[in-house]
Amino acid sequence: MTRGRRPTTGLDDAILIAGAKGTIMKFFPKGEIVCNFLIRSPVRLIFVRIKYASRFHGTLPGIEAEYRELIGRLRSIPGSSLVIREIWIYSRYGTWRYFRVGDTAIEEISIDGMPVKNEGEDHVAAAGKVTAAGVVTSPAQG
Repeated sequence: MTRGRRPTTGLDDAILIAGAKGTIMKFFPKGEIVCNFLIRSPVRLIFVRIKYASRFHGTLPGIEAEYRELIGRLRSIPGSSLVIREIWIYSRYGTWRYFRVGDTAIEEISIDGMPVKNEGEDHVAAAGKVTAAGVVTSPAQG
């Protein structure tokens, strides 16, 4: 027995964010899906899995431990410089963090895919937010 309709707000927001990066191909949520969607751009394919995070802040090792199983499933997709695997986590406030999944580690990235320096390790430098109007903001835009 389910507890109601599956939440779609996170996926809807992620599709808005991803639309700026290329063409979106959504996967049907049936069984054990590895990814929610694929972003196809002229230079690469990005497999993206989104996840709601009840504990949004944390260090890279903490995030990697929290999502170990999900990361393992993403690693089942062969990665390369042209095939990228990412996890996007979001909070109940509509804030996002993005992580690139490598073969041996994860790396926090910004909304545009550039690596984020994790000087303090427990921060949300890459977080972006989707406004009610569907506009994606970066941390600098507030």
